[in-house]
Amino acid sequence: MAATIPTNPNTTFQQVVRNAVSQLTSLWSDVLTQTQRDQWQVYADNVPLTKRHGEQHTVTSWSFGIDGRKRPAAAVISGPDGKVKARSRALWIELRS
Repeated sequence: MAATIPTNPNTTFQQVVRNAVSQLTSLWSDVLTQTQRDQWQVYADNVPLTKRHGEQHTVTSWSFGIDGRKRPAAAVISGPDGKVKARSRALWIELRS
């Protein structure tokens, strides 16, 4: 399988999505208390994602904090056996206004 070279067309839609994720990250960090974030984690741990074939998976994501405009984050999808089926890391960068 050949590697693909990522592109950044910087479309209007991308800008809207990036702005929304940036705002949500800020709300998660700056508005929710640690107790509220813990409650969301409990919810996420107990509400599995069901694939079309009926196998349940759990999606877990987290932020590594905030470094200026940078918002590093990661996510994993675990199968019913607890084994990680997929993982991702992302670095969201807040757009300058």
